[in-house]
Amino acid sequence: MPGEQNAEVDFSGAIAVIQAEEFDAEGKLWIKFSEETLKDFKNSRKELHIEMPDIDLTLAANNLQQLAKVAGAGYNLHLTLDDAAMVDDRPALAQQLNIAATDSFSRKLSVNFKAFITLAFKTDSKVKIQFGAREDGKGKWKIIQGNLAGDVFTLKTKEFGNYTVVTNKGQSNKKVKK
Repeated sequence: MPGEQNAEVDFSGAIAVIQAEEFDAEGKLWIKFSEETLKDFKNSRKELHIEMPDIDLTLAANNLQQLAKVAGAGYNLHLTLDDAAMVDDRPALAQQLNIAATDSFSRKLSVNFKAFITLAFKTDSKVKIQFGAREDGKGKWKIIQGNLAGDVFTLKTKEFGNYTVVTNKGQSNKKVKK
């Protein structure tokens, strides 16, 4: 069913991998991590890589341990995509990804991770000036540093939230005039 998925994890490689299934019509996907899956992660001590069509999310093993400790019997990872063309008056170069987690009782989990979460966005490699952007609690977007390698822009953060990649207005205007 679009929008819901049980965490079917491939532990066969050096990194555990989940291939994200179909998001629902509103751009939402819940990945449910059972207590058994949490035990598997604890025993494997592997980081988790979640593959989506244009964005990848990687959680360090330490992040998974912190989530498991806070959640207890299992948790849901909530992923929401948005295709907004502009973010805080800046042209968006990638979809927005909002990441949140709830416990098995649907209570929001707030975790400040000790290790970095890595987000890799597919972007336009022809746009030279790219920045990461994070939405704060008041709905304001803050610029954060990242790294562009080819057509992938990578951000590292220690908390869930709403993230994307933007450029400045000048770069966008130059590109349109060609």
